[in-house]
Amino acid sequence: MNIFKDIIAFGFLNFYLEMLFAAVVCVRHYERREHFLFRLLGALAVGGLTYFLPFGKMSVGPVNLGYLIVFALIAAEIFACMKISVMGSVFYAVSAFAFQNAAWMVMMIIFDVFGTENFSAWGGRVVYLLTFAVVYLVLGLLFPNKKFASQSRENRLSLLMLSAGIVFTVYVLSALISGIQGWSVYARIYALICCIFALSAQFGLFRNGELKTRNKQLETEKIVLEELLYQEKKRQVLTKESIEIIDAKCHDLKHQIAALRTMDEKEREERIGEIENAVILYGKIAKTSNEVLNVVLTEKGMICEKHKIRFTYMLDGDELSFLEPVDLSTLFGNAIDNAIECVRKEAEEYRVIKLIGTRKDNFLGVHFENYCSAPPEMKDGMPVTSKRDKNNHGFGMKSIRYIAEKYGGQMNISLQDNMFVLDILFPVKNKKEITESIA
Repeated sequence: MNIFKDIIAFGFLNFYLEMLFAAVVCVRHYERREHFLFRLLGALAVGGLTYFLPFGKMSVGPVNLGYLIVFALIAAEIFACMKISVMGSVFYAVSAFAFQNAAWMVMMIIFDVFGTENFSAWGGRVVYLLTFAVVYLVLGLLFPNKKFASQSRENRLSLLMLSAGIVFTVYVLSALISGIQGWSVYARIYALICCIFALSAQFGLFRNGELKTRNKQLETEKIVLEELLYQEKKRQVLTKESIEIIDAKCHDLKHQIAALRTMDEKEREERIGEIENAVILYGKIAKTSNEVLNVVLTEKGMICEKHKIRFTYMLDGDELSFLEPVDLSTLFGNAIDNAIECVRKEAEEYRVIKLIGTRKDNFLGVHFENYCSAPPEMKDGMPVTSKRDKNNHGFGMKSIRYIAEKYGGQMNISLQDNMFVLDILFPVKNKKEITESIA
């Protein structure tokens, strides 16, 4: 009795369904696309056409093209139904192919060992269904699903090429063995081992790539944390300086008010004018519709006043509301601090810092510029800190670049006509979209 006529009752539709369930196991944790149910029904309708494929007659030598057609179909359906890239869809179709082959080999080993003559038609179907269910469950647990998109492009390409090469080799060798000498238990065990090896290569390298990505993230987070600690220490110093500025001005005002009592009317009017100007100057609190930005600009403005630096800015705080408060404070605080540190070394007439924010279409540009007669040394597009303690300095620009890239933007530094120019370009999104993109 040929039990396989009962098991493979629907030709390539059997293989399609085996691949489909394997793909479900592989991509089960991915987010579904909109109108998923309709997409799935459409995919099943197209997959149902495999029932009419001429089983065993679509061959090039020993290679049956029907299997490759179903493989391509599964990859296309993964892409159509799940939020996965084309490369990721092919990757998981390869995994599904390895799952299916492994399950088929286990089932065939069972039949080879116990003999097909010892199974009834229904007994064979039960073995078929249970074998695939158990193998898919075990492989799904052994090779837990991870996000293919979290890998770098280089890792994804390497994973895809290696895993596809292994499975394709197994497929061709299987066809050759079947065509030349037929299958034996040992050949099936070899094919099963190759499938396990293919999956191990896929997901083993997957984890290795994840570790590299995670290490890079941890390194970046370390830089940012060190920068935040450094900025907090510096902020304490700056706050103390701001208080000293206010104390000094109040002290001067106290003596000036006392002196008013002994002055004649003309001199008194002149001094009152000076006092009014001082009060107006120190009453200039930044108003940009963004409280965090107001605090940063006001504090930096007072420091600039102390060092006789002309600091001008023109930007709308509402346009920057998509930035988290700590990111907004760190970005503008670092950029302005770097500019202050640079222009303090210049002659008084060159102590100028400009800040401009402009919105054009779906992009927001933030432009910083300051005079710089001694351009800094550049390395990989970033200025090298001039401080001796390089371990505790030089984080400012790195954190600015990190924040820009975190929100899908980019940072650019240029030196032109003794001007240091820092430009940051952000794609403009609403706050919900930004939160989703950086989650």
